[in-house]
Amino acid sequence: MNNATGKESVKPAKLPQYYQSDARWGFKRYGISNMKETGCVPTSLSMIISGLKEKCNSGTGGRLYL
Repeated sequence: MNNATGKESVKPAKLPQYYQSDARWGFKRYGISNMKETGCVPTSLSMIISGLKEKCNSGTGGRLYL
């Protein structure tokens, strides 16, 4: 709780950063194009899932079920 505002403080999540234009997968086929052009959703989900999985495996979070 933040004593100055009376509101609960929320820390930003530490997530890995992946780039859909990364040379390792940017030109791989995805849908009707490639990851660089149309891969924003799988790239975003990969960052979220990887970050949550790391948190769950560190012992500080709960279990992640998909």
